[in-house]
Order: sequence, then C-alpha cells, then structure tokens
Amino acid sequence: MKLLVSMVILVAVLYALLLISIFIFQRSLLYYPVPYRQGISAQEIQFNNDGLELSGWILNPGRSRAIIYFGGNAEAIENNITNFEADLRDYSVYLIHYRGYGKSEGNPTEDGLYADALAIYDAIQEQYPGCALSD
Repeated sequence: MKLLVSMVILVAVLYALLLISIFIFQRSLLYYPVPYRQGISAQEIQFNNDGLELSGWILNPGRSRAIIYFGGNAEAIENNITNFEADLRDYSVYLIHYRGYGKSEGNPTEDGLYADALAIYDAIQEQYPGCALSD
C-alpha cells in the first residue's frame, strides 16, 4: 500500500512540474519564430506601430483590391511568394511578419498582433484610399 501511495505522489509531483514548466515557457511554446530568409525578389515594405518597425513584402502592388497576410505560427511567409504572385494576380498581397518574426521588431503578444493588424490596415487605406481590402 505504501508503494502505491508513493507512486501516486510521484506521478502527482511530476505532473505538477510539467504544468509549471508549461506555464513558465508558454510564450516560447506559442510564438515560435523561424529564421529570416535573405534574397527575396519581392518588394520589401515596412510599417511602424507602437514604435516598432514591422517588415514584409508586397506582391502585385497597385491593384484595386488587397489582401493582408500574416501567415501561421512558425510559417515562413516568404515561401508563399511564388504561389501568391501567380494565384492572386488581381490583388496586391501584403505578406507581413508578426512582431518578433523575420525582420519585424519587438516581441509577439496577442494585443500587439491585433494592434499591428489594425495599424497596417489603416496605413494601407491611407496610402491607397481606393483600395478595397478583403475581409
């Protein structure tokens, strides 16, 4: 019986340590940046928000409709350039690195990502007033 109680306590302690570790390292588990790739042929762009410079590329500039694309977690958005240029010829496509990813400055946070998206949306609307951004 003592062995069973000891095993249950050991499992509970190990499980508690696992949960504590997940809590401590949650930011690095959620936001996993990939290395920035040099030598991209697309036009580089920068936006500023909260004193940070956000970087990315614009494909098919000057179109009457646009798409802002941030990509998924740990996705190298530059890998989509060839496909997006071919498949979305009628759209200006803004491929933007989240803060803390690629050449974008800062550290990713949920509030920061929302603020960046809204600031980029507003900047595109201001620069190209007739451009319709897709929802």
